[in-house]
Amino acid sequence: MCNEPTWNSRVRPAIGKCGPASGNSAWPAAMWTWSLPKNTPHSPKTSATWSAGAGKTCWPDRHSEHSLMTDPQTRIEQFRKMAEADPQNELGHFSLGRAYMDAEDFEAAAVSLRRAIELAPALTRAYQLLATALLKCNRRDEATRTLLDGLKVAHERGDFMPKKEIMTMLGDLGVEVPEYARQQQELKVGEGEVHCKRCNQVRPRMPKAPFKNAQGQQIWENVCAACWREWIGMGTKVINELRLPLSDPQAQKIYDAHMLEFLNLK
Repeated sequence: MCNEPTWNSRVRPAIGKCGPASGNSAWPAAMWTWSLPKNTPHSPKTSATWSAGAGKTCWPDRHSEHSLMTDPQTRIEQFRKMAEADPQNELGHFSLGRAYMDAEDFEAAAVSLRRAIELAPALTRAYQLLATALLKCNRRDEATRTLLDGLKVAHERGDFMPKKEIMTMLGDLGVEVPEYARQQQELKVGEGEVHCKRCNQVRPRMPKAPFKNAQGQQIWENVCAACWREWIGMGTKVINELRLPLSDPQAQKIYDAHMLEFLNLK
């Protein structure tokens, strides 16, 4: 059920460093904190959000949200809706594929993960999951090709951890790792620049970390300002589509996981 909140002019916009769960939440800058109208059944400590362009605020039922976070079939349905609502949303297809993996529906997972790669070829984690799903379906040759494709992408992008994990998977399959993958790449990064893990370009970094904790520092050191702005819009979609309740610490974990996947930091 939706309730029209009352704007509290004394409340500042949430810039991503203040959150109800930990004090260092990564909620996007496109979000504003509202105060509840008087005489509502909700706790006075509860806050809602207004996301840019949405124009309304919803108060999710916390028990139903907990079900969303724990039940694989509920997650599959929610992520399917997310992918259908925005077919170009690679994060929706990736999350759907991962939910199918958790439900051990590997054929369906392969379809969704392949679509995620089509939309975002730099999403190295998707190659690993797709290869795993294909192996579960006894499609070894396809899995090997997927790993080799993912290895090339990870090498070109300088994604050390995904590259290492893909090389391990290839070794377990008895596949020889290409020579180029053993070589180290060096990029010149100037002052005020960062080698962005998402776009794999050397671009201007953010003036400061987006929020004051270790995760904020990680993002500041590895993500350019342009890609962070892109995540702000995507993060708003994640909150709206999944109806994440800001008062629930588990919802914050889900949000953070989507953020790290999008920024290619996981």
